[in-house]
Amino acid sequence: MMAKKKQNGRLFVIITVVTTVVLLPITYMILSALGERSGVEFSPDDFSMRRFTYCRLPLINWTKRGIEYDDVPSESFQVLIDDDWIRASGRTPKRWHLVRATSGFDGSNHGKHSSTECDARFLTKYLNFTNSDGENYIMKWTDDHPKAAKVFWPLIAEMARDSLYLPIPQVMEFVIDFPKMEKTEQFNSELEQLVADAWFEAAKTDQLNGRHGRAIKRFDVAIRIGGEHPAAEKAKVESATVVNNGENQTP
Repeated sequence: MMAKKKQNGRLFVIITVVTTVVLLPITYMILSALGERSGVEFSPDDFSMRRFTYCRLPLINWTKRGIEYDDVPSESFQVLIDDDWIRASGRTPKRWHLVRATSGFDGSNHGKHSSTECDARFLTKYLNFTNSDGENYIMKWTDDHPKAAKVFWPLIAEMARDSLYLPIPQVMEFVIDFPKMEKTEQFNSELEQLVADAWFEAAKTDQLNGRHGRAIKRFDVAIRIGGEHPAAEKAKVESATVVNNGENQTP
């Protein structure tokens, strides 16, 4: 009886060791796959892009590999700076806004990586669009209409630097579809009004959410770009009253 118990004990130990030896590497591989993170970021300060990767194992929350960055070269982005359509802000450190983030394998997604698209994509996608001839769409427009581009690009840069990416597609479509580019004054006036309204709407959202300090700054931009913007001027007074009275605000 004792011999049988010892035999069973040895068998249990062997099974435990073998199971551990087999399961540990498999578990580690699964956690590593699930912990892979990568993505692309865009800097509105100099219109550069970079890719990042890192690995943090779930469950145990252990960083297997720290974050690593690689530049993402883009000729059209660089041309905007080199040809002085946009001036680098000179800010240090640069701001980085997320374009796309990809996480580890998602079981609900048929084994594929789970990807999240972020607001900065609304600008970066337009900067990469090509026409039927393979030419960069917005850069061709820029070369064809330099006077309008001198007005257009600083407005886009200012929006990006304040994370106003959502209205950018509407502004881009307006520019591309404007019927008579020779009417420079009309183009500039309508473009500036469209952009001013975008700043106003963003400021109103801030105001409704109790972020009155930021709302005031954005109302100021709407007023500056639009020349006259009665709605922004009125709304700014309302937010300024809240700030001056020391009422509670959302950070």
